[in-house]
Amino acid sequence: MSMALRRISAEVFARRLRVMTQGTDKRFAIFLGAGCSVSSGIPAAGDLVKGQWLPRLREVCAPECKDLDTWAKEQFKDFDPENPAAVYGAVMEKLFLI
Repeated sequence: MSMALRRISAEVFARRLRVMTQGTDKRFAIFLGAGCSVSSGIPAAGDLVKGQWLPRLREVCAPECKDLDTWAKEQFKDFDPENPAAVYGAVMEKLFLI
């Protein structure tokens, strides 16, 4: 099911935010694009996969394997060392058991 991105004006957004923060339940989330997270110091998807998640997963599944790229290619058919973000979801599922 594909949903089109809805757009609202800055004025409507500000009004909605004001109303939401006046209630007793002030919990809400704002979803931003990757550019916002990267500029805030949060690693990009490819950096997470190649630099953190794959090494951890390999340590759990095959600690004897020393070549990360070779192991990753065996585990994830779409793995490309030049574009590790392509397997972001698959790695997340295996590492975090979701």
